[in-house]
Amino acid sequence: MRIVALLLMLTSYGVDAQGVPDMLDITRRFAEASAPQLALARVEQMQPPASTAPRWADWEQLRCTLLARLGRHPELTRRVEALPPRTPDAVVRSCLLQGARAALANAQAAPARVFLAQLIWRHEMTADEMRQARLLVIETYLTEDRAQDAFALMLRYQLDYKPVDRDTAARFVDALLAAGLEKEAVN
Repeated sequence: MRIVALLLMLTSYGVDAQGVPDMLDITRRFAEASAPQLALARVEQMQPPASTAPRWADWEQLRCTLLARLGRHPELTRRVEALPPRTPDAVVRSCLLQGARAALANAQAAPARVFLAQLIWRHEMTADEMRQARLLVIETYLTEDRAQDAFALMLRYQLDYKPVDRDTAARFVDALLAAGLEKEAVN
């Protein structure tokens, strides 16, 4: 009888055959349950201070994601700039991409391009990550009102990702029209 009661109690606490969820898993659940502020507070409290500690990188990736979700752009860019050299590639890729978006959100095109250059030239990326990175590079030039430079990259993007999806094409056309490049927008 006691065993049945114990099993029922463990089941009610979310324990399954895979074992007790660890602190990182619980923190991820907070983030998924629309409690990103609480999840970030847990990351700040529970992430090991040494980057060589087990699972430090998993905590850091979650931190980057949460900072991006919460719109804490300056803090995110500082974290990305300070990533230790031995951080696993998947974590670096994720944080660099989010850091580039954060820099762009603060109209800091040059730092965003630095992050994107590191991402593109130093890391193996998935096809989708590469596509996102290239679109962000175009956005950095548009942020700096360098529409001609952006246009050259748009043409190359169009060649590599033909046919360009409707939303991306609309963004390109709107940006070119706003810059007074009507002839280029026709392309």
